[in-house]
Amino acid sequence: MNLTAKISKVIPADYSLKEIEFIIGGVKFLMKCIEGGTFMMGAQKSNVNESNYDSKAFDWESPIHSVSVGNYYIGETLVTQALWKAVMGHTPMPDNKQWNAQDGIGDNMPAYNISYIDAKKFAATLNSIPEIQDAGLTFRLPTEAEWEFACKGGLYSKGYRFSGSDNPEDVAWFDFVSEGKPHPVKEKMPNELGLYDMSGNLFEWCRDWYTLYKPESQNNPRGPETGSRRVLRGGCWNYSSRACRSAYRLNDSSLHADSYYGLRLVMTIN
Repeated sequence: MNLTAKISKVIPADYSLKEIEFIIGGVKFLMKCIEGGTFMMGAQKSNVNESNYDSKAFDWESPIHSVSVGNYYIGETLVTQALWKAVMGHTPMPDNKQWNAQDGIGDNMPAYNISYIDAKKFAATLNSIPEIQDAGLTFRLPTEAEWEFACKGGLYSKGYRFSGSDNPEDVAWFDFVSEGKPHPVKEKMPNELGLYDMSGNLFEWCRDWYTLYKPESQNNPRGPETGSRRVLRGGCWNYSSRACRSAYRLNDSSLHADSYYGLRLVMTIN
């Protein structure tokens, strides 16, 4: 399949463009610029007077630690079914799992039944498009730190427990409100950066191998070099709202796909 991409603007190397629109196979998607900075990553429930206190925090969301990230672009939404089909030419894992009517089918539905390996192949296919290469761009999965920084609103964070609100029903599809299925993207409120569904709907794969946090400050962390399970973030339609909090962490095998696993792209300039 010979893919081509249309890019809305010439992309300068200084991340000065606030957003960039791409069109692949007739499908539009938007990447939003995240201005890097330093934030406190994680959550803790031991001291109400210390930063990132959350009575619903789990032990594996701490210790709280300072993290700095650089500039990057991130998808306004989860990768949709329309975009996945335009890029890959088929639904995820065609040999044994498909999108189905029970869990939701439609162009604006998020692409689900995606493993970490599937997500990596999707990004690699995007990166093989000549126009993407000529523009000096690389699509990939977010690091866990990049994901949480964007989820919390980046430099514009208001300190919400969920991505864009303290009320999960404003921003997230979770078990109590989802009617037992994922929903089309952009039906809930965005967060401070204009990003949708970072809480709820589908868990989103990150590039990091899963490990417990350490208290030391970090700069652009990439996680451990090896591991057995990858990180997923954000909560989903069949988990409780507790899992939709910005600090919640899940992990699973790179090979496992499920009806509540999807992905959101990050893009950097080479």
